[in-house]
Amino acid sequence: MKKYILVLLIFLSISLSAAPVSFSGGYSMVSLKEGRKTVSLTNNAMVSAEGMEITADEIVLAGDDYSQITCTGAITIKDEDDL
Repeated sequence: MKKYILVLLIFLSISLSAAPVSFSGGYSMVSLKEGRKTVSLTNNAMVSAEGMEITADEIVLAGDDYSQITCTGAITIKDEDDL
């Protein structure tokens, strides 16, 4: 639970700075419904921004600018010193 909260806080600060965010996954599903855009990543899901990389079993990015990020299962966070 602590890692989940930490992930949300990290990406909240990243989204406020408008940094570019890249993401990938072995399986990706995109929904572009009006007002409800989401990208779901599984199988080596990864999100990176500003020298930070997060991997998890599943990552879901939501919102018009994908500023809402939810990670579940085996979450790993690396900063630029660890990369």
